Amino acid sequence: MSRRAIIFTAKGPAAFRNVEKDSTGRPLVLLEEDEKVTVKLDFQSFVETGETISTVAITGNNITATNAVAADNLSTTLTLSGAKDFGDVKVVVTFSSGEIWRDKIIVRNKRRYTVPQSTTDYGEPRDC
Repeated sequence: MSRRAIIFTAKGPAAFRNVEKDSTGRPLVLLEEDEKVTVKLDFQSFVETGETISTVAITGNNITATNAVAADNLSTTLTLSGAKDFGDVKVVVTFSSGEIWRDKIIVRNKRRYTVPQSTTDYGEPRDC
C-alpha cells in the first residue's frame, strides 16, 4: 500500500491518502525542498472490466515528475525543483478504451503553505 494515494471511482477522485485538496478540489501535495515522494493514482475502481492504462503523459511546472504504470495504477514520483515554493503536474491518462482522464496535481512547499494553527483571542470573553 502506498503512503500517498488518490483513489478513483467512476465519479472521479473518491479518496485521498496523505494527499490534501486545494481550494478548487484539486489534489495538493506538500513537500520540503528537494524532498521526493511517490503518489499512487489508483484507477482500479474506475476502469471497466478488462480495461487498462494505455499511455500516460506527465508535464511538470517547477516539478520533476517521473512515472511507473501498471495495468490500472500509476505511480508518480514528485520532487519540488530548487528554490521554487510551488508547482504543478499535469497528468493525462489514456485508457485502452480510448477514454482520456486529465487533471493537475498541485505541489507546494510544506514550510510555506501549511495550514495555519488556530489562535485564541486576547483576554477573556466579555459579557455583552
